[in-house]
Amino acid sequence: MREIKFRGKRLDNGEWVVGSYIEAENRDRSIAHQIVPYKAGLVVREVDPATVGQYTGLKDKNGKEIYEGDIVNVLFGDILVPLLVVFDCGGWKIREEYDETLHDLEYYASDKEVESVIGNIHDNPELLKGGDQ
Repeated sequence: MREIKFRGKRLDNGEWVVGSYIEAENRDRSIAHQIVPYKAGLVVREVDPATVGQYTGLKDKNGKEIYEGDIVNVLFGDILVPLLVVFDCGGWKIREEYDETLHDLEYYASDKEVESVIGNIHDNPELLKGGDQ
């Protein structure tokens, strides 16, 4: 069975938290987006819903977990290309920024061509632009 977990950026301090994702109604009827951490003793944390990403169940060449919204270096021949991890067409894909071409993430991860997670779209969007931002 695959491991289902999410990551989101906390609203109170901007740190990332990993756990189960829930949407809960507040007393004022607004919706709170929360992550329930897996580590014992940690409390539920409200997160920015725009930053929530699901774990793909895959890891990079170094064993680091890959989440939706991550930017990964993928080896195409002899060239490392930074690509964005997205869920599209019913599966996990890596998307080229310049023309939005999609590639199957699992194919590249299983062949160890996903070299490393180098950042994410929320903290490091410039990685996809080649430093233009």
